[in-house]
This record gives sequence, C-alpha cells and structure tokens, in this order.
Amino acid sequence: MKRDFRRRSLRPGAARFGGLLLVGLMLSPPLLAGSPAQRAYELRGIWLDNGYVARLDARAGVARLMDQLKDAGFNAVFVETLYRGYTLYAGPYQDMRFEGWPEDPLQVVVEEAHRRELRVHAWMWMLGAGVHGEAGPVLAAHPGWADRSVRGRAFSGAGGGVLWLDPSRAEVREFLAEQAAYVARRYAVDGIHLDYIRYSDELSDPFGYAPHAQEAFRAATGIDVAGRAPEELPSAERAAWRSWREAQVTAVVRQVRDSVERTAPAAVISAAVLPEPAQARIVHLQNWIEWLANGLIDIAIPMAYTSSLPNLADILHSIDAELERLSPYRKPEAMRSRVAPGLALFATRPEGLAQQAAHVREAGFGGVVAFSASYLSLPARGVLASAFSAPAAHPPALRAEMASLPPLPPQPLPEGPAAPAVAGAAPAGPNKARQATVTVDSTFRGYSAAPLNDGQLNDVLELGRWAQVAWASAERPGDHFVELRWAQPQSISQVDVYWALDRGRFFSSSRLRIEVEKADGGGWETLWEYTSQPTHRISRTSVTFVPVTARALRLVQPAGGGPLGRPDLMWIAEVEVYGEGWSGPGGEAR
Repeated sequence: MKRDFRRRSLRPGAARFGGLLLVGLMLSPPLLAGSPAQRAYELRGIWLDNGYVARLDARAGVARLMDQLKDAGFNAVFVETLYRGYTLYAGPYQDMRFEGWPEDPLQVVVEEAHRRELRVHAWMWMLGAGVHGEAGPVLAAHPGWADRSVRGRAFSGAGGGVLWLDPSRAEVREFLAEQAAYVARRYAVDGIHLDYIRYSDELSDPFGYAPHAQEAFRAATGIDVAGRAPEELPSAERAAWRSWREAQVTAVVRQVRDSVERTAPAAVISAAVLPEPAQARIVHLQNWIEWLANGLIDIAIPMAYTSSLPNLADILHSIDAELERLSPYRKPEAMRSRVAPGLALFATRPEGLAQQAAHVREAGFGGVVAFSASYLSLPARGVLASAFSAPAAHPPALRAEMASLPPLPPQPLPEGPAAPAVAGAAPAGPNKARQATVTVDSTFRGYSAAPLNDGQLNDVLELGRWAQVAWASAERPGDHFVELRWAQPQSISQVDVYWALDRGRFFSSSRLRIEVEKADGGGWETLWEYTSQPTHRISRTSVTFVPVTARALRLVQPAGGGPLGRPDLMWIAEVEVYGEGWSGPGGEAR
C-alpha cells in the first residue's frame, strides 16, 4: 500500500496554516432519512504492518503496543493479515517469521486489543500478491492467477514492483473471499479491511491483460484487445474494455462482502482507496464511491498521505464534490460520515497530524486512520492523546441500512481533464529546449527537472503521476528559476511555458521574468516580465520577441510570484524554445 501509492501520487505540499485547530466531538448525521437518531462515532484507527508485528516478542510485546495505542486515543487496529501472498495466521501461506511464535499471532493481537476495547480489522491485500518482482507463495502455488500488463509484464513499477492477481478469474475471487470469511469466523475480528483492491497504473502500462481476461472479454463483447493499450482502441471499444475491467475489481469486493456477511454479519467491511475518486477510477479503475453508496463496503479509507494541511483540505474537497454529485440518490452527509481519511505518520510532525485530524472532524468525516504503527513516536502518541480527547465509538456496519435503497445508477467512467485552448504564436522551427541542459534552483521532494523538456505537455492526464509530468520547486520563500543552456549559441525568438495541471486547474506563476545570457557576454539580460492576477485558467504562456543569440535562457519567478494559493511554489510541466537557425550538437546546421 504505502510504496505504490506514495510513489505515484506525490504532489507538492503547501505552506502551513498558522495556529492550532480546536478539537471537538464530531456528531455524525443520520445515515439515511428516517434512520435512528444521530450517531456519535469516530473511527480512530492505525495500520499495524506485519514488519512491526514481527519485531514484537510475542504476547508481551503485543500487550505493550496495545497499551500504547489505547493511551494514544486509538479505538481500532488494522493488523496486516494477508500480504504479498503471505498470511499472519497459521496455514499453508504463513509468513515464516511467525512460525516460531508459541501462539497464533493473529489470535494474540485480537485478544490483547479486545482486552483494551480496541476493535481489530484484518488488513488483507486483495490483488497485490508480491513485491520487488518476487512472487509470494500464493502466486508461486498458482502462477496462472497472475495478471499481465498490455506489454506482458507481471509486475508494475520500475525495477520490479507489485505483482498482481487477475480479478477476472473466478478462482482468484473465491480464494480471497474464502480467506476473508475464514478470518472473520475463526478470529472474531471486528472487520475485514481490503487493500490493493484495484488495477495497477492505467496510464503507463495498463494491467488487466492476462490471457484469461482477454478471452473472457472477447467472449462477452466480441472485442479483441490483444496487444492494444486503451488509447489505441476506438472510443466505444475503449469504454467497454475499461468498464469491464472496473467491474472485475468491483466483483472481488462484492464476493468478499457476501462471503463475510454469511459468516460474520456484524463485521465491518472497509477498504484502503486512492484519495481522489476521479484518480481512483481513471488511473486504477477503482470505483470506491459506488462501493460505498451501494453498501459493498461500510467504510472508505482514502490514503490522503500528505504533510500539508491545505493539500489535505484539497483532497477532502474533491471527495465532497463527488459525494455532492450523488445527492439525488444518497445523502452526502451520510456518505461523508463513512469516509475516514488515512493520515501519514511518516510524513507529518505530531502537531501537524493533530491539525489534520481536527480538520477531518470539522469537515464532517467519520474519523481517521494513521499509517502506521512503525512511525508512531512517543511525541506523536502524546499529541494524539490530546487531539483524541473527545469520546469515541466504532462505526457499525452499513449494509443492513442500505438494503432498502435502490442501487446507485451506473456512473460513466470519467475522462481526463482537457486543457483550454490558448492563443499563441505559431512555433518557428524545431523545439530547441529538447537539446538544452536544464538546471533549477530547487526541487520539491520526489520531483526532478527531467519533465521540463521531455516533450510531454500539460494536455495529458496528470492524476496519480504529478512528478512524472511536471517539475515543482521547493515550496519556500525566495526566487525560483529554470535555466536552459546550450552547447552552442542559439538564435531564439519564442518561449512557451506549459503550466502544471492538477485536477483540471493550471498553476501559472503570477509573476515571471525571462532572461537570456547573450553569446557576446555581459551577463543576464531581461527580455520580458509580467505581473498578473493569480488564476487557474492559464494553461500556457507564449512569449515572442525580436530574435536574440543566446547561450542560455532563464525563467525566473520572483519571491512570492507563484500560482493562485501557492505563492512560494513554481510548478511547470514543459518549456519549449523556438527560433531560426538552430545549431545542434557539434554546431552542424539543422
């Protein structure tokens, strides 16, 4: 969960809010019209990863940890139970690190947590079955269950990442449903928590192309997708293929829900999901809003991992917007109370985490889940104990109360945002930026300067891969700049700056200066500068000028001249430079 999401969804943070937010009791609204009186519950969970459990000295260590979690104000533990194809509990796939425990490790966690009135959710990987390119024991035993990308890869991510199960196979769905039901029945856990319940990245090398899936889709629709990425299919075929694959993921959720409900009707079904609903559907075919609205899950836990309170608020706003869109069919406030954002202990100072938890409560959401126990420091425990001082209870299952409602009408898969048209001069000759060496004043964590002249503009979907399609400066006061330098002097007369795109909004600098270092020396000379009102409507800034011969060009954003709401950030997707008489490497004329 943590590695895959953090790598692909890193976005620049924002300046901190000053002061502390007051923490009060969040009273959840009625779930549905005519439902019982207002609920007063707040989920305060924490993910307990298998590596942390393995470091505990059996029951004594588990007991100490549960004391700490109780003292910190948590009321639920999400313990990693099925992961990478291994199980925490005894059986054919048990992780060898737990074979020497004198007692069943999952049973120990459940007993010690319940003694302290902590609920236990069994955190289970669904379609993720291996990491680092190495198959876990489930895939080793059933190699035919592996999913494949359009290029035939079995793992996602550079250098070997996650290996995936094919959700279109009935055997895969049955296995996952049986494991969840077994855990719910055998260990009396309070909930089943679904993770990796999605496809890998839909944008770079989409998955879902296992031979079984292609054949099943061809049998259902008559469409052959072999060797063709979604963007290579005609629009009608592309829509059918994406909708069919999305339905395979949803089928896993439904089968797990049905199996658990037959075994343990009171067990809560939750899912760790991508934080922005549009990103989840477009990039990973994960329709978690529909799962929640139709009662397939009781709680959605969007992995809103950020160190920035404004960024968290932005994520919550995107969830709110999707819930409001469903208002003809479901009460947004009811659905909101079933969303408990995941917060990042690894990326946030304790005071910032308390602010984030307070903001979630004030926004009407149903609680928080912290990732993870491995990062729960002593200072964090103290701050959270204060932030979690209000009474808390555990959310009940949603499914019985949803039974009387009609299913949510099918919601079409959204397409990616399109950049508005921007007038500008026609380019003169080839783009000289492609041959320039690029340097920048600073770089936001996780980003690089490589996208600035890679030829990829801001007219492509950025959701889930901001750092792959744009450069961002460090978000701190002071000037920021991008410098392009050539091996040979260049005649330039036009510069196009394509501003970073984030969920349909463009982040153009409100102040910008273009400088050149002329071939005849004399330092930097300003060619053009402007100051404008910050807006999210400018997708490209195109500047033309009398041709000048220069060794280098620099885009300078003066201190405080950043985009709307982000004055200390410079965020650019692409820079293009044009002019006559281009000289390439070695000085040869082109």
